[in-house]
Amino acid sequence: MQGLPDPPCQRGIIPRAFEHVFESVQCAENTKFLVRASYLEIYNEDVRDLLGADTKQKLELKEHPEKGVYVKGLSMHTVHSVAQCERVMETGWKNRAVGYTLMNKDSSRSHSIFTISIEIYAVGTGLAVGRGWPAYAEPGSHFCQEGVSPLRSPENPMANWEKMTLTT
Repeated sequence: MQGLPDPPCQRGIIPRAFEHVFESVQCAENTKFLVRASYLEIYNEDVRDLLGADTKQKLELKEHPEKGVYVKGLSMHTVHSVAQCERVMETGWKNRAVGYTLMNKDSSRSHSIFTISIEIYAVGTGLAVGRGWPAYAEPGSHFCQEGVSPLRSPENPMANWEKMTLTT
């Protein structure tokens, strides 16, 4: 999903999505944008804010009749460039739950969702809000290949349900 930084043709979908967002923002006329990012992790059915003041604090899923499903207390960070998006993502990435396996010394033990929220104010027409998930990372599930016992990974039974709830 991240790809390689060089050569540019090897960049992944995540940095390309960031580039697309900010290229679109720069080209728009008579329009103001507020671009914000959040990053959450689901680990053993617990939801954590990877960018919050206390990254170990468990957050709650809530449902609102108008907003739909959301995470109460999830921090949102204003970003003004591709570089800021990448720094925010890197900060959250460092806060993820990881464990050593035979295939990857920093194997993720969780599921995560990086969200970009864009508020657009077009002069004369008003405010519109859009939201997207350009980055979604999930752990490998090949326990035998990774040298991890399935007993070590209790996050798997509910992981798909949680992802569907948060991304619909």
